Amino acid sequence: LLRSLGYHLESTKLIECSDEPFSILMKILEKSSIKSIVDGGASIGDTSKKLSKLFPHAEVYSFEPYPPFIDILKKNALKNTRIHLEPFALDAIEGKRILTINESEGTNSFFSAETIGNQPYGDLMKKKGEIKVRSKTLDKWATDKKLDSIDIIKLDLQGNELAALRGAIQLLENNKVKAILSEVSFISQYKNQPLAPELINMLNDYDFDLFNIYQINYHHGQILQADALFLHRSFAESTVQTSKSLFLPHSKLIR
Repeated sequence: LLRSLGYHLESTKLIECSDEPFSILMKILEKSSIKSIVDGGASIGDTSKKLSKLFPHAEVYSFEPYPPFIDILKKNALKNTRIHLEPFALDAIEGKRILTINESEGTNSFFSAETIGNQPYGDLMKKKGEIKVRSKTLDKWATDKKLDSIDIIKLDLQGNELAALRGAIQLLENNKVKAILSEVSFISQYKNQPLAPELINMLNDYDFDLFNIYQINYHHGQILQADALFLHRSFAESTVQTSKSLFLPHSKLIR
């Protein structure tokens, strides 16, 4: 009856779960095999806590350079011994960088906000200051930590995701990463910000295939940004095959 009237009934919970990339990762990866996770751009640590819960055998390394967020992360790390605070920014090179602080501190970035008329977030990205922070590359950091591999890399770096991946070339070249979940932008929110095609092409060169995109944000009908999940080809085919039963045919909805 609903279909004949032009309507389609779907479970709200099913839709929400199917658009939650961390839950999808947990379902398609073997939980016990995930030992190390990098949360790049950890903010106040909500994602780190979620990843720690979803992957109970993993150590979660929370990278966050902004001091007020670091203070909150320290408290989280004290409550959960599998969450490790890394008070640094992720970048293509090691050293010191200028971090622009915006009205909405969740939009802090190495990039200056676009001032064009269609800026999606308006005054939320208005600059209110800047600070110096230390940056690390994942390659050097993993070597120093004596980590042979990083199973999952999550990146939410307000435009600096591509630079962080360029700082992980050795890990990527040597097949030491299984999955990458990265925020990607399709419209510039920051000046000279790399956009989604550049990041997708770069990961494709290192044998990572795009599995799906989640939590898409729109701006006046145009896709703005999303979370993109990439799987390494060395195990992607077998993973996709075994996970087929989790999803409805011809849909990204889970069963």
